[in-house]
Amino acid sequence: MRDAKEQFGPVAERYLHSASHGNEAELAFCVKLANPKGGPVLDVATGPGHTAFAFAPYASRVVATDITPEMLEVAAREAAKRGLKNIETRIAAAEDLPFPAESFEGVTCRVAPHHFRDTEQFLLEVRRVLIPGGWFLLVDTVGIDDPFADEALGEIEFERDPSHVRNYTAYRWLTMVAAAGLDVEHHETIPRPHNVVAWLDRMNVEEPARSRIIDLIGHSNGWLKEYLRPHGFGDDLTFHLHQITLLARKPS
Repeated sequence: MRDAKEQFGPVAERYLHSASHGNEAELAFCVKLANPKGGPVLDVATGPGHTAFAFAPYASRVVATDITPEMLEVAAREAAKRGLKNIETRIAAAEDLPFPAESFEGVTCRVAPHHFRDTEQFLLEVRRVLIPGGWFLLVDTVGIDDPFADEALGEIEFERDPSHVRNYTAYRWLTMVAAAGLDVEHHETIPRPHNVVAWLDRMNVEEPARSRIIDLIGHSNGWLKEYLRPHGFGDDLTFHLHQITLLARKPS
């Protein structure tokens, strides 16, 4: 398994321009769902900063953390370009957040936890840094209830990105969030379409892995095919990854 910092450093700029990660409608929905009240917000594993940018107008300050320096450099540069002066960046692992207890009104983490080595510890850290009554917004790709199909999905993900750990099922997320002492207020799971070329290019996947992934997706069957819903062939192939959006709250 490759370290995420090593994997994402060379492709940081590509993630800034990713249509999927910068989806304005999805980001607006996240802000509406969390309904921030103007306090400080922590964005964990910010990548190039899309989620931090979306929440900045509604927060006193946004601290954007990541383990990849190149990602934080891109986020800081883009925040300055957009005139978002209340965003600060800091290197930090999701499982060891360097902030005092009860420091933030809200914590966001979007399309990143499938890279975390200890997700349960991350969730405990989220609860620790939240003020009583504070909210936690999670968005991430989810796995498949069938274990064999889920394993096949994991192989595709790892082939594309050796820093991938796993996509948890929606049920597993609900269980882990509750176990961390957070009350789930909303959750929904929807399929998100991806063009295979853009998906592979974003991670700079080369041959022969590129052709293997396209073949695995295009010729999937059973539960995996039902999840991926592939359409088209070769470079025109489109498929789906299912994504959970979850809002939880720390008890007052």
